[in-house]
Amino acid sequence: MEDLATDRIYRVMIAQRMKHYPTVPIVDESGKAAAHTPEFISCIFDEELEKLLANPPKDAFGNPEQFKVARQIAEGMVRNGEFDPF
Repeated sequence: MEDLATDRIYRVMIAQRMKHYPTVPIVDESGKAAAHTPEFISCIFDEELEKLLANPPKDAFGNPEQFKVARQIAEGMVRNGEFDPF
């Protein structure tokens, strides 16, 4: 249940960053402005999936293909504004 709640929170957060980045500066860890464009978000999803596949959590359920599908679904939901914050 906690994983589902975390997923929902992060999807809403990413969608908000995509929506507001033109007017609210978002900086990366080096202090540079990071435009949260769909392309940038896709790169982040790719990077995080690679990390997960390279070092899966010990208690992870599923296989690499399921993680890839979940990544596609999550990004699609963010891009299409398909989220319910409550």
